[in-house]
Amino acid sequence: MVALTLGFVCIYNMAFLFLPATRNCVWMEFLNISYANGIKYHRWIGVITVLTAFFHCLGYYWSWIRQEEWKANALPCFDCQVGSKEGHDPWMNFFGEIALLSFLAIGLTSIPWVRRKMYDTFYNVHHLFLIGTIFAVLHWNPILSWIFPSVMLYTVSRAISSSNGFTPVAVREFTTLSNDVVKVVLSRSTAPAGNFKVGQFVYLNVPAISKLQWHAFTIASSPRTSPDTLTILLKSLGDWTEELVKYSDDCKKNNVLPTMYMDGYYGASLEMYNEYSTICLVGGGIGVTPLLSILEDIVAKMWGGEPLRQKVCFIFSFRELSLLEEIHPVLMQIKELDPHGEYFSLHFSLTRVPTHEMLDQPIDRERITGKTEASATKYAKTFTSKVPRPFTEPLRTRTSKVVMFGASFLVTLIVVVLVKYGNKVQADNENLWPLQNFVEISLLIAVGMITVYTSVALDKETHDPWMNTSHSRDVSETPRYPSLAVDVHTFQNLISEHNVEVGRRPDIPELIKTAFVGHISKTNLASAGNNSIGVFVSGPEDLKKSLEYVIADLGAQHFDVHEEEFEL
Repeated sequence: MVALTLGFVCIYNMAFLFLPATRNCVWMEFLNISYANGIKYHRWIGVITVLTAFFHCLGYYWSWIRQEEWKANALPCFDCQVGSKEGHDPWMNFFGEIALLSFLAIGLTSIPWVRRKMYDTFYNVHHLFLIGTIFAVLHWNPILSWIFPSVMLYTVSRAISSSNGFTPVAVREFTTLSNDVVKVVLSRSTAPAGNFKVGQFVYLNVPAISKLQWHAFTIASSPRTSPDTLTILLKSLGDWTEELVKYSDDCKKNNVLPTMYMDGYYGASLEMYNEYSTICLVGGGIGVTPLLSILEDIVAKMWGGEPLRQKVCFIFSFRELSLLEEIHPVLMQIKELDPHGEYFSLHFSLTRVPTHEMLDQPIDRERITGKTEASATKYAKTFTSKVPRPFTEPLRTRTSKVVMFGASFLVTLIVVVLVKYGNKVQADNENLWPLQNFVEISLLIAVGMITVYTSVALDKETHDPWMNTSHSRDVSETPRYPSLAVDVHTFQNLISEHNVEVGRRPDIPELIKTAFVGHISKTNLASAGNNSIGVFVSGPEDLKKSLEYVIADLGAQHFDVHEEEFEL
């Protein structure tokens, strides 16, 4: 009885397991759960699912061993009819064992140490979820009714994402900067379907490295400053990114543009920064990218004539001078717009002491100001013959998504019900029950995907921005920014220009305390409205912990902390 109960607990958790792992999940958007936080729920639900499945199996094994019936129940009977009493239960148990082994493999490779050190193994083994789900339904058919809604939602969302892999995205720039920092500038449509929000992220696929792997990266630019492009900054931190650096060098050597696919846009918007009279942007290393999009957005609005009514404290700790070089244009714009530092407070810390050779290196003024385009004009035809195009998000409008989700659920439900209760595959042949179960779960996945691909094709046919430009944004309205300081030519000049502290970490407690004192001196904390300081932090765990301590000391009620999560 205990083992049977654990089995039902496992099924109950399976019903929710797929929801948090879905990229564009309507359910998560409704509850305002970010994808990064959704992954945390997915982990814990996954742990419970695997453990209950394991102890469900263990309970039955213990009973069979005590009754000396282990072989008769745990191993399939090849000499029996699958539909007979002697053959049905052993085969049903065997299917459950295969499902359990799949779930155990996923669970073991999802241990944090394995996930960090052997990400490729973690990623590839996770695809066993399909085998595990199919054999779970073969083990006990009613599971299909429990997991139908969540599997359907997951299938639809994955089909939408995979549709972005049909056409490569046009690449404007693909450059390896110093210290293995890579800059990727991708084209996006000027139609509404190409627009994104500050703080969102995308998935990139590079077939030259892996045709299956998609990796998430936060957009480092604002949609206001780059109406037809988006910028991604990433650092070589693992096998895939190391290969990307090598691929960048190969493309430069062969004078070709890379073949890339993009899937987006995902994640919650950070545009709520407007709600605070004081915001603190605290970034460390390459984790600063979502904060750069906020900084760019503020500057773009000021160039557009909007007055700044909030204090901005930007704290940036880094080891790579190339990151400072990349944000140099934005910093110069801030100095132009706020010459007396009335609104902006900028603090930079270079934690690694650079060599004289590094300091004497010239900065690439033309590249960072966008005056140079990629020298290559041709794409490598090794992986696809399709012409790369500016990115457009499929099924952008809420109406199209509602229609597509509704049609997918309805069509799939009708097909599965007809096969289950109408003209059954097994008909009167009881030996075909495994085939019947397999067809039902397969149709759930296949029909859902076909419906989505049909919806995406129809949507592109009627809303293709290449064919219809009536709602496109005017690229000519891009704000024009001032030129860079004429006396900044080397990294040494760059460090001096922005008063960078070298060889030490930022004094987070003192800087946050200063921002807090300045905030309360100009804010009536007893008045109505949002009087909290908006804190946006992204970077290493040590940076986040030091920030947590100082906020706790000053009073957590005075701060709204928005923490970016990258370990998906």
